[in-house]
Amino acid sequence: MDTGAVPELLILAPAHERGMSELWQAASANQFACPADQPFNPWIEAFLDEGVNFAFDDDHRLPTELPDDLTGVRCIVLERALQDELRSGERAEQLLAFEAAGGYVFSPPASALWTGAPAGVG
Repeated sequence: MDTGAVPELLILAPAHERGMSELWQAASANQFACPADQPFNPWIEAFLDEGVNFAFDDDHRLPTELPDDLTGVRCIVLERALQDELRSGERAEQLLAFEAAGGYVFSPPASALWTGAPAGVG
């Protein structure tokens, strides 16, 4: 369903999802979980609970790469390793321009093994 709203949040799929070996799935009625991504789980849950609009691909998965056009995006959430890869590769200038225009790039801390929403959310 296309609501016409451009998502302000872009969450790039974690490494194992880019290989499509394991996907996000509903763990219960109100929880989404992927055991390989404990740092991502509470953020995804918090965004879903708060009704934050973020992009999925046509198969309802998180996108696996940056789109060419980041117009309307205010925040990109991605793994630290992918952030480092993008900053040193072909997309380095795109990320710098995004941040210079006020965009925020965030990588959840790898050691964050929360059981609830991140502090200050919810």
